[in-house]
Order: sequence, then C-alpha cells, then structure tokens
Amino acid sequence: MTDATLESILLEMQPFGRPRVGLYTGGWVSQIDMTVNATGAKFEIQSDFGFKSPTAAAAQCLERMRAVLHGVSSTLGKLEHTR
Repeated sequence: MTDATLESILLEMQPFGRPRVGLYTGGWVSQIDMTVNATGAKFEIQSDFGFKSPTAAAAQCLERMRAVLHGVSSTLGKLEHTR
C-alpha cells in the first residue's frame, strides 16, 4: 500500500462510512464510522495512535476495514449455508 495516496485511501473508505484523519499529541490517527442500518448500533474502526504521517494511519485503518468486511462476508456466507 506504499504507493497509495491519502486521497485514494479515503475515497476507497468513503462508500462504507465517514473516514477521517486527525493529528493528536504523539502523532496521526485514522478512523471510520461505518454506516449501519440498525437502530442503536455503532460500528467504528480505528488505526493505532502515533503514526508519523496521515497516509500511514489511513492505510492501517483501511487494512483493518478490509479485514472486518472480509470477516463479515465470510460469516454471512456460513449463515446462509445453515438455513
């Protein structure tokens, strides 16, 4: 993911929720509030704190988002087979 730009990472995340990047004491962090359609539900994915660049923080958040989506997809596939 080293050649991805911050813009391309955020645009890839955007269809799934509200991505953002922030600078805090100690470094950069990225987060996405995922879109959910269930009342009272909240789904948030976040990078570690302390990255030296906003792109690195966003890249880790994107990687985590992809892993979660893959896991959810896999779980839903297993649920379909039990019906």
